[in-house]
Amino acid sequence: MSLACQAKGVNIPGETMIRINPNAREKSSNGTKALYLDPQQLGRFQQHITATLREKGMTINNATLTELQQINHEIRGKDLAAWIA
Repeated sequence: MSLACQAKGVNIPGETMIRINPNAREKSSNGTKALYLDPQQLGRFQQHITATLREKGMTINNATLTELQQINHEIRGKDLAAWIA
């Protein structure tokens, strides 16, 4: 959702509760629970998305749908808890 909102130029209101679910492997192997992001954590998460795009020579405005889907796939494979810490 965060990536899509950035792509469309939509700001997520500060009072919005963002929940990030662990993937099934993480959940079953070590009992990882969902993360709930406060506004500061959401900001750090979005900064990491922007940095990931920059590393690939892209901006959110010029990325194609296929590229955004690939970025989303890569982001889901990252340690998201470290991204928001």
